[in-house]
Formats: sequence, structure tokens, C-alpha cells
Amino acid sequence: MTTDQELNARRDLVAYLAAAHPTLSDMRAIWTAAGGHVSDMPDVGDSPISRWWTVLTRVEAGRLHPERFAQAIHDAHPGDPTAALDTLGWCAR
Repeated sequence: MTTDQELNARRDLVAYLAAAHPTLSDMRAIWTAAGGHVSDMPDVGDSPISRWWTVLTRVEAGRLHPERFAQAIHDAHPGDPTAALDTLGWCAR
């Protein structure tokens, strides 16, 4: 992933977070669909936003597949976190 792609993925994630307010269940589902391991999913924090920043940190550290995760976030509709899962061909609900 190029630097521009990384910056765009981060911007997409920030925009999504500002509008979606996903539940922990939604975050776990997106995390798993993007290639993350459930055991690595953060489940502590003061708010969904703080948890999502932990997710972003793990994406940047290479513990998730950045391109798949960025695409899932990019394709998600604000307020509907499961749309990200639909684009990956997997839905938890």
C-alpha cells in the first residue's frame, strides 16, 4: 500500500467513525472479516471510538490486512457498520 493509499484509508476510517458509532459487536465482526484474529480484538476502552483507534493502530502495525480493512471501511455506509461486512461477502446478522 502506498503512502497516499494509507492516508486515504485513515481518512476514510476517521470519517466513518465520526458518523457510524458502531457497537463492539459490529467492530468485532468487521475486524474478523478484514482478516484480524478475534483474540487480538481490543475489548476495553472508554468508548467505541477509543476501541476503533486501537483497531487503527493494529492495522498500521500490520496485524490486519490493511487493504481489505480499508476497503471494508470505505464501502461501509455511515450508520450501518454491517455494510462493510457485506462488501467482504460476509455478514454477522
